[in-house]
Amino acid sequence: MDKWLAGLIAAAVVLPLLMFIGNIKFEVPESEALEHATPAEKGSSAFPAAPELAGVSSWINSEPLEIDGLKGKVVLVDFWTYSCINCIRTLPYLKMWDEKYSGKGLVIIGVHSPEFDFEKELDNVQKAVAKYGVEYPVALDNEHETWRAFRNN
Repeated sequence: MDKWLAGLIAAAVVLPLLMFIGNIKFEVPESEALEHATPAEKGSSAFPAAPELAGVSSWINSEPLEIDGLKGKVVLVDFWTYSCINCIRTLPYLKMWDEKYSGKGLVIIGVHSPEFDFEKELDNVQKAVAKYGVEYPVALDNEHETWRAFRNN
């Protein structure tokens, strides 16, 4: 009886999970994907172009970059802030990818989107970038304009 009950409980947990996983779709609906695409992009891709980096008050480790100027490269945009522990934990991976793949076309752009007022200070962000050894470009998005352009929540 105990094995039957354990099997029933397992089936009650596993079957809905498998049904949920089976319904996940890894595609963007065409109407949404093409909403912001240019006419040329509408014919060539099912995914929208990334928005431009908007409202950047300062750049660290780089002259100002534009998404449009990075065509042909793989661009990873990392939204972070230097006092967020979850953000800090991703930095070793981002640094490793930058070292390993920047010569092969990967461009990482750290978009520093502060949560607190003290994180808006350029000097504080520069110290954090130095402390964590970040060498890729970092854009200061103090007013969250790029954050909103990418539709982050």
